[in-house]
Amino acid sequence: MRARYWFLEWTLPADPRVGLRYVGKCLLCAEFCVDTVSADEAQVWCLKRAGATGHTRYGLSAFQYFTAALTDPAAGGAP
Repeated sequence: MRARYWFLEWTLPADPRVGLRYVGKCLLCAEFCVDTVSADEAQVWCLKRAGATGHTRYGLSAFQYFTAALTDPAAGGAP
């Protein structure tokens, strides 16, 4: 018996329950803040960390959660 392969189309819609999230990270020691909905809160964490440690290099990252979904859920079974 030969194997059969079906190619399905997927999409990555943004998860509506979770918006854009931000993380501040120290580039010298790799410590980072808990992700937050506010870029300002992540930047404040960086400033507080700089004051506490003297570290001066930080990065701010934004990310978003996605959910993989078939574009045609009926096509998920055998043809």
